[in-house]
Amino acid sequence: MDKLTKLSGAEFDREYMEAMVDDHKEDIEKFQTQADKGKDPELKKFASENLPILKKHLELAQSTEKQIKTESKGDAKSGSRSGAKSGSKEGAR
Repeated sequence: MDKLTKLSGAEFDREYMEAMVDDHKEDIEKFQTQADKGKDPELKKFASENLPILKKHLELAQSTEKQIKTESKGDAKSGSRSGAKSGSKEGAR
């Protein structure tokens, strides 16, 4: 959190999404362990039922992280996020 409070813009976006991916991976590992080896039946059921949701969230976080990194590379080359698309009808689609 300390690191993120010092960042802004694209730099913040990249670091935030990296943290989200890492956190989801860690959570999935813990939930998978509970689902497979848990002793408490209710906790085991909860973990099993929520694993698919966490996995979907991880996929979304990874996709967003990839998109942000790609956009950042493009921004570094062009020097700007705004392009011809932003003002055109094609960009609005």
